[in-house]
Amino acid sequence: MPYGNHEGFIGFSDAALNLATYSGFAVIVFDFLAIIILIIRQFFRTSVSGWTSTIIMLFCFGFTLLMLGIIRKYLSEIFRESKNCPIYVIKEKK
Repeated sequence: MPYGNHEGFIGFSDAALNLATYSGFAVIVFDFLAIIILIIRQFFRTSVSGWTSTIIMLFCFGFTLLMLGIIRKYLSEIFRESKNCPIYVIKEKK
């Protein structure tokens, strides 16, 4: 049963699935700010070795998360269309 039950954590909402998109975007914004700080520190010759490569790796990680979130959006739309469910439910038909 744990492998066939699709009505639990992500069955009715995309809120949990949006986490990848939002966290990827947040990491990218953080990395842009860190890159600006590292460039400013480089002008004053107070940069620490290793930080630049760490920030670049974090940027790649954030970009990957963002792209996975976008792919997730496409897949959820395909899944929603394949269920052939109506977007709304009519309360009563006259």
